[in-house]
Amino acid sequence: MSNKWWLPGMIALLAAAPCAAQSSAQIEEIHRVWESKYADHLPEFCLYTQQLPDHKTWGDYKGPISQGKYLRMYGIAWQHMHHYCYGLEDMYTASRTPDEAMSKHLYGQAIIEIDYVLERSDPDYILRAELLFKKGVCQMMIGDPLSAVESYSGALLAQPDYIPAYVALSAYFESAGDLSEAEAMLTRGLTYAPDS
Repeated sequence: MSNKWWLPGMIALLAAAPCAAQSSAQIEEIHRVWESKYADHLPEFCLYTQQLPDHKTWGDYKGPISQGKYLRMYGIAWQHMHHYCYGLEDMYTASRTPDEAMSKHLYGQAIIEIDYVLERSDPDYILRAELLFKKGVCQMMIGDPLSAVESYSGALLAQPDYIPAYVALSAYFESAGDLSEAEAMLTRGLTYAPDS
């Protein structure tokens, strides 16, 4: 018997739980903040998490899209996904920050946020490969390539057809001067995406 026998019931309970309805003005404000600050660089699901990355604006978490579509899609870990959105925003800001120390700090903050979700989700979580890949990107940006390789490899264990991890590993091995391993990574990736 699966050790997750309780999961379908818990998802149904969360979806059916009464949520304090947000007024149409509150929902309009959430969407206005989303459009003005985040819509151009964050995935749409971030709008429906508990809180937007400004840490001041609640997301449209109580609405039917969040409690229906996304809760069903992402399961119980959905309640933690705002931390991933915080991490993505940190990565975005870090990539545009000219100050190297501040940029590294922001990438480090992103790792903390991503780890928060990883620690609170199951090993077979649908977004595990993506989370580990983004963590690897951050680790590479702060100058920790060995940890990044571990994260990229973890992404491939979670999802063997996760192409970005093959590309990142190939780039790492190429930069390290191991061209045969770089080519091997691309060859493995091409087995999953032969038309790439």
